[in-house]
Amino acid sequence: MGEDIARPRLSVIVPAFNAARTISQTLKSLQAQTMTDWEAIVVDDDSDDMTYNIARAFGERDPRIWAVRLPHNIGAAAAVNRGMQCASGRYYAVLAADDYWLEDFAEKTVSILDATVNVSGVYTDYIEWDEAAGIKRVHRVPVFDYDLLARGDFVNFSALVTRSPPWLDPKWNPVADWDCLLRLTKDRPLVRLARILAVRRFHSGQVSVQSNSAMIRKSFLLSFSNSPLKAIRRLCQALSWPILCQVRK
Repeated sequence: MGEDIARPRLSVIVPAFNAARTISQTLKSLQAQTMTDWEAIVVDDDSDDMTYNIARAFGERDPRIWAVRLPHNIGAAAAVNRGMQCASGRYYAVLAADDYWLEDFAEKTVSILDATVNVSGVYTDYIEWDEAAGIKRVHRVPVFDYDLLARGDFVNFSALVTRSPPWLDPKWNPVADWDCLLRLTKDRPLVRLARILAVRRFHSGQVSVQSNSAMIRKSFLLSFSNSPLKAIRRLCQALSWPILCQVRK
């Protein structure tokens, strides 16, 4: 019981690669949280810039933050897993080094998990900030539905807190987060919190950005091994082939 009391309520993994320009805002958003019982593990994936030095400086001033520097680049998914190995919290979140939370994100999401035992996690609405265009768009995400998720990822991983560690499979880069969500929610759903509590910074060269066709191909491959007919049906839905969508589940 004493060990459980000593655990932080939330472990936040911050995978970072050449994020010196944005990581200060990310970590400051954690420090501004109304729920203060958290730990942040910054995993620097062998950056060429000052990312690690900045994160380490934050850690020197705030013991809840600590930085790990990898000796060579292993990719975002594997970097998240490395951070997860160090996590000791009751719940888990992955916050990209170019994204940030509004001040009550942790408090609101964690309180739902505390009060609801039959869900795998909580996700929120968010703002997508397109720096190049100077535009911020509000994303009101759908209420959770597994079949809808299987057709395309609509959950922002940086706006999600999970009950179990969100281990990522590196072979599914750059959609390892989507694969993780499909596994996490197979038996227990996510809960949508209909509030804007996170900001996703969008910029060119971002690892998670991909075309719709790539998402469709990944969706097909992810589901085919479990149910070939259902996979074909979902592929047809994604490609808007209504007649072929009548393939039985």
